[in-house]
Amino acid sequence: MDVFFAIIASYPVAIYTFLLIVVTIYWLITILGMIDIDVLDFSDIDGGSDLDSLGGLAGLLTKLGFTGVPMTVVLSLVALFGWWSAYFSIWLLPFSAVGIWHFILVTAILATSLIVAFLVTWVAIIPLRPLFIKNTARSKKSLLGQAVEIRSSWVDERFGQAEFKDAGVDLILNIRAKTPNQLKKGDRVVLLEYSKEDHAYFVIPERDFY
Repeated sequence: MDVFFAIIASYPVAIYTFLLIVVTIYWLITILGMIDIDVLDFSDIDGGSDLDSLGGLAGLLTKLGFTGVPMTVVLSLVALFGWWSAYFSIWLLPFSAVGIWHFILVTAILATSLIVAFLVTWVAIIPLRPLFIKNTARSKKSLLGQAVEIRSSWVDERFGQAEFKDAGVDLILNIRAKTPNQLKKGDRVVLLEYSKEDHAYFVIPERDFY
């Protein structure tokens, strides 16, 4: 165990260790319904928007073909596969170099592990794409007028999530509502309008719809 903790706390594995901690916290918050799963997405899932307007890492990954799944899933897989690659490289390849040469070698491992992580992630998301394509196909006008259950702690003009159940399939949808309101987790609301720009539905309480 001492070797394990020494490796995960040392450069370059420590970088991935930190990223995995951030990823774990993110998914815990997402499970609690406090943020959207596609918080880093800037375009439709089919990549049909103007990619030239995108910025940052998410835009770059989209241009490289990492499409079809939420960008948060892509970055999570990159962090995971990068950690495994860097950890086992350090563990399996003992280094006798010291000083600047040791730094050069472990930096080369960092670069190599990052490349491996992107390649493995690119392959890993292929079987995941149909799942999210199905979700997106339903997340438009075909669902307008449907009642869904809020799963986030609150809903306002910038944030909210709801769950739609249909034939045993649970869809997580982004929703928005005017404030002030009394909407909370567990309340039922009706989908009134779909915003392509926000990838979200505007909703009202079910009791106000019927």
